[in-house]
Amino acid sequence: MSSNNSTNQTRSEKNERVNIRFAHYFDIFYRVLKGLFTFFLFLIMIIGALGGGTVIGYFASLVEDIPIPTEVEMRNQVNSYGIKSSMYYADNSLISDLRSDLLRSPIPLEQMSPLVLNAIIATEDENFYQHEGIVPKALIRAGLQEFTNASMVSGGSTLTQQLIKQQILSAEVTHERKAVEILYATHLENKFSKEQILESYMNISPFGRNNRGQNIAGIEEAAQGIFGVAASELTLPQATFLAGLPKSPISYSPYTQFGEVKEDLSAGLSRQREVLYSMYREGYITQEDYNFALEYDVTLDFLRREEENDEERDPRQSYLYDLVKKEAEAILFEMIIEEDGITEEQLNGNPELRAQYDEKAKTELRDGGYDIYSTIDPIVHNAMQRSVQNYKERLGRTKYLARRNAEGEVIRDEEGEIIYNEYPVQVGGTLIENGTGRVLGFIGGRDYDYEQTNIAFNSRRGTGSAIKPLMVYGPALAENYITPATIIPDTEFTVNKPNQDPWTPRNVIRTTNEWRDARHWLAVSQNLPNIKIYMGMREAGIDIPKYIRAMGIGPDAIKDREFVNESTALGQSEYGPTISEVTGAFAMIGNGGEFNEPYVIERIVNNQGEVIYQHELNPTRVWAEDSNYLLYDMLRGVTTVQGATATRVPGMLNFDIDLASKTGTTNNNADVWYVGTTPTVSLTSWMGYDDQNLGLETEFGMYPGLRNTHFWSQVMNEIYRVNPDILGIGQRVTPPTDGSLKSESVLASTGMKPGTVKLSNGKTVNVTGATKSELFRNSNIPGITTLDFAVGATAEELQKFWENMFNAQNAADDNSEDEDQDAEDEVEEESEDEETDEPEPTPPADDSEAPPADNENDD
Repeated sequence: MSSNNSTNQTRSEKNERVNIRFAHYFDIFYRVLKGLFTFFLFLIMIIGALGGGTVIGYFASLVEDIPIPTEVEMRNQVNSYGIKSSMYYADNSLISDLRSDLLRSPIPLEQMSPLVLNAIIATEDENFYQHEGIVPKALIRAGLQEFTNASMVSGGSTLTQQLIKQQILSAEVTHERKAVEILYATHLENKFSKEQILESYMNISPFGRNNRGQNIAGIEEAAQGIFGVAASELTLPQATFLAGLPKSPISYSPYTQFGEVKEDLSAGLSRQREVLYSMYREGYITQEDYNFALEYDVTLDFLRREEENDEERDPRQSYLYDLVKKEAEAILFEMIIEEDGITEEQLNGNPELRAQYDEKAKTELRDGGYDIYSTIDPIVHNAMQRSVQNYKERLGRTKYLARRNAEGEVIRDEEGEIIYNEYPVQVGGTLIENGTGRVLGFIGGRDYDYEQTNIAFNSRRGTGSAIKPLMVYGPALAENYITPATIIPDTEFTVNKPNQDPWTPRNVIRTTNEWRDARHWLAVSQNLPNIKIYMGMREAGIDIPKYIRAMGIGPDAIKDREFVNESTALGQSEYGPTISEVTGAFAMIGNGGEFNEPYVIERIVNNQGEVIYQHELNPTRVWAEDSNYLLYDMLRGVTTVQGATATRVPGMLNFDIDLASKTGTTNNNADVWYVGTTPTVSLTSWMGYDDQNLGLETEFGMYPGLRNTHFWSQVMNEIYRVNPDILGIGQRVTPPTDGSLKSESVLASTGMKPGTVKLSNGKTVNVTGATKSELFRNSNIPGITTLDFAVGATAEELQKFWENMFNAQNAADDNSEDEDQDAEDEVEEESEDEETDEPEPTPPADDSEAPPADNENDD
């Protein structure tokens, strides 16, 4: 017993000694540890103080020279995001959204689903509603991770900072930029509400590509372009998928650059699961919501790219898209330079400045959110395009020219074979409303895929005889230099000029040597009478360029120096007008002599709904209404006069119309024109090759001029089928009601009234003969026939004319005396027989015949 007690006591003492020793060592360890902690804490405080001061000082040094933007400046910068612009037809239906590097359709915050807003906040900035622009601990965490080169770096930027980075600062990673970002973020938080910041962020953030392969930004464009729904209608799976995109838009986007769904969608779907968990973690969704969305196959909601077919091609790949865009850019260009006080003289002397403003206008249109309303009638325009496709195989054969280098040498391939350029027959046309200048439709070419140049508006070509009414007959009537009855001899002549070779103009077919009136020569498009009128006007000091410029044909088409060339009256010039310029000039004839500049843009509306541009009519009177009516009436003869150049057109049309028109052909049939104006609209058709050294040939049983008038007629028939009202069916151009025109009877041989003419040899001729009725201006009614009645007739030709008339008259007088004597003898015989016969009625004069094939005399 005592032995056991002794043993227990010994153990107790041993344990006590162990406890005392442990307590002693622990006390020592504690004291040492406490000392060390106190030391390091003190050291950290010193270092922190010094470091904090250093950091603060460093931060101050980075931002001391950075200006703080005003609230207005910051608002403009933050909200300055590009907005897609759209183009519309005349009926307000959409042509296309404007092609842009980035599509964006901003919407207010209330039109965004709360699901997608909560998803963005939970994923990108869970403390969004608590912080004041920055989260210090997040910045420290990101800084330490950067300092330690951690493989996983968490973002230190709030939504506010991301907004600053995207809209105001660059994306470069420097301490200075980060310091400015922090400064601006806190400033933005002081000036803007959380709702304003969130709305801007949701509208500017990139979301990858849509199902057409276009880059998109803003939640509305993302919702529409990926799921085909409004941002307000997004489901939880859709919202969480979209919320994950801004971190790496292209990587997570479900579409390729061609708008096709990617084969591997794992990156985007993995990111969606992260977003879902963030929403669940932050309490925005329940466990049930989380599980539902996690199991839902969101890929079933992705829009699929629709394959385009020939009838539903991308509207941005068309002559129409290019034209409306170009015209809108030109309008904005003028508005911008006017606002900046830049003059045309400054631009002409500074190509770099012009290029800067060109780019500024293009950027403004692309990203400014404008609605551009055009004049183009969609039904009519599409009908014109169908006409081209329907007629394409009958335009003519494709030609080939060997490709040559700068030295003119033929280019061959690796096998030594000649490389050829392919040239199909091209076609162009424009339809313009006479009374306004509105372009209702046009034909830019046979195929946009083959050639993107808009022939109707951008290609300059020789007009051939289509220029004659504009440059010769119109001004001559306006200046009272001729009347429709004025006689011009179709006789050969030579033009001699100092330091130039003599030039002898020719008619296309033959010289008739006939003395006919202006009305006839315009209808059959004879060249020699046309040039004689032109030369006579120039000698009389008539300002022909004044008229050409007034009808919209400028120096780019016909240079001032070219008006001294007689060949200009035949449509020969270095460049020539465009199809639309020619159509606009003929529309002036259809509009009573008043010109309206052809235009394509009706109005432009900015993204605030304000009309910043509205086309205003500014008509220019080119010549008086009475002389214009005479010209219109003369041009009716192109389709009605025997031997005229377009007599088959009325039979090709499916309707009757009051048509004034003109054909035109250049050398070698390189350019073939037909222009027709009705009481309401004017339409031009042109055929030729891109290479002007190539000419059209007779094919399908039709020479080039006839083939073009046939094509023009087919276009008009198609327009008539879809919208006959615009053509002026049943209407007729009538003479002015002010009495400025008067019908008078004149001699067919001289275009003037009967009378006596004294010849240079002293003889006199009593000028009589067949007469005709003609319309004249009251200010230019022909008087009694004069010695030099014929325009362009030489003295020798006039002398021969009068000698022939004098001799014919004398012969007629002699015959008349003989006939009188014979008549007296017959009377005596009849009186003896006491019988009389009724005189045989004289058949009516009729010089009409079935119209021959259209005259090709039109060079």
